[in-house]
Amino acid sequence: LHPLCSSEAMWCQVAAAKRARRSRASAVLLLACGYVGLAGIFVLPAFTLVLTEGSGYTSRRAILAVTGGLLGSSHVAAPSWAAENIFLGKQKGAFEVDSKDGVIVGDADSKEAVAAKKKLVKLQDEAEAALAALQNDTQVDLSGMVDRFGISELRQATNSINNLMDDTTAAAIQRFQRLMIQAKYQFEDDIPFPLNKKGKPQPRGDLRRDRIVEALKSYIDNSKKLLAFVP
Repeated sequence: LHPLCSSEAMWCQVAAAKRARRSRASAVLLLACGYVGLAGIFVLPAFTLVLTEGSGYTSRRAILAVTGGLLGSSHVAAPSWAAENIFLGKQKGAFEVDSKDGVIVGDADSKEAVAAKKKLVKLQDEAEAALAALQNDTQVDLSGMVDRFGISELRQATNSINNLMDDTTAAAIQRFQRLMIQAKYQFEDDIPFPLNKKGKPQPRGDLRRDRIVEALKSYIDNSKKLLAFVP
C-alpha cells in the first residue's frame, strides 16, 4: 500500500478505538448514576428511620449499619439498638448469671469461705460509710480506708468465693471481681488530697470528688451482686 493510505488506515483504527472507549465509559457512567439513584430511594428512608429513633440523635455505628449493608453488600447489619429480642427482652452476656442460677460445688461453710465473705462484707460496709460521709462533707478525710494491701486482700477473698462455684458461675464471679478491683483502685487513687508545690494538702475539687463517688457506687453495686451468690 501507499504510505499515505497506510497512515490514514492507522488513524481510522485509532479513532475507532477512542470512540469505543468513550462509548464504554458513557455506559458505565450511566449505570453508576442509575445505581446511585436507586440506592438513594432506599438509603434516605433508612436514614430517616435511624435519625428519628430515640431522642433525635444516632451513633456512627447505626449509620454504618444501614448504609454499609446497602452499598457494600446484600447483608444489612442490625443497629445496636435492635439487639433486644421483642419477645425475650434484653439478652444476657456470656459472663452474666443471676445469683438464683448460681451453682455452688464447694463447701460454703468452710473456714476459708466464711472468712472471705466476712472480709467482703467489711469492705462493702467501709465503702458505704465512705460514700455517706463524702456526700455530707466533700472534704472529709477518707485516707483511713486506703490500705497498702487492700486490693490484694480483696482479690484473695473474691478468689475464695470464686473457688466455690462451678465454671459458669465462676465466670460471673470473676467479672464482679474485676469490676470491684478496678473501682477500688480508682477511689483509693483519688482519696488522698492533692498537694501544692510545697507539699501542702489542698481542698478536694469537684471532679475528684465525683470520681470518688462514682467509683464507690460501682464498688458497692458489684460487691452486692457478688455476695448475692453466697448463702
